[in-house]
Amino acid sequence: ITVNGRPLEDYFGPLELRNLITGTLQAVGLEGAVDVSADAQGGGVRGQADALRLGLSRALIELNPV
Repeated sequence: ITVNGRPLEDYFGPLELRNLITGTLQAVGLEGAVDVSADAQGGGVRGQADALRLGLSRALIELNPV
């Protein structure tokens, strides 16, 4: 997972924020199975993590609709 061209661990320092994002992939069993590249702007670090989680969730729905 890269955010703004940087690895997730470098962009989101706190483990809590990284877990917001990786938890989405863990919930559907795709952690480590997909490549994620995202651009995030504005809103602060927490807002960007939440926005990335929402965007990732929407992408996963498109990838595997119910």
